[in-house]
Amino acid sequence: MTGSADSIAVTSRLSESGDIDDLFVDVAHLRLEKTGAARFCLRLETADGEVSEIDFWTSRKGSLQVSVEADEPARDALELVSSEVDGEFERLETSACRCHVERMTRGLCWIGLDVGDLPTVHVSIASRGYVKARRRG
Repeated sequence: MTGSADSIAVTSRLSESGDIDDLFVDVAHLRLEKTGAARFCLRLETADGEVSEIDFWTSRKGSLQVSVEADEPARDALELVSSEVDGEFERLETSACRCHVERMTRGLCWIGLDVGDLPTVHVSIASRGYVKARRRG
C-alpha cells in the first residue's frame, strides 16, 4: 500500500481482530481480482494516486463465491468490466465511483459501488465458513 491509509478512507471501522467492518472510499479506479483458490484482492486508487489494497480470504479448504448485481444503466455509467473463467468470477474493474465495503455477517462481505443517482451495484463475497477482509500493509 502506498500513501496514507487514513487519507484514503472517508470512514473506516475495524473489528477487534483488525478486519474491516465498514469502509467508504471515493475511488478513481477499482479492481477486484482473484488471487488464489480462496482469496481475492480489492485494489482502490483515489484521484490523487493513493492506492490501498484489501484482501478477502477464507480457509484453505473453503472457497469464496463472488456475485455482481448491476442494472444496465449503472453498469454503463461505471464502465464496469468483469470476467469469469469456467463459470467462476475472476475480475471486476470500474472507473470513478463511491465504494462501500461492509462485513455483513461472518460468511459475507458486501461491496457497494455508487455513481450519481443510479442504483447501487452490489458485489457479494460469500463463504460457507468465514470471510476475512483486511487492509494490506
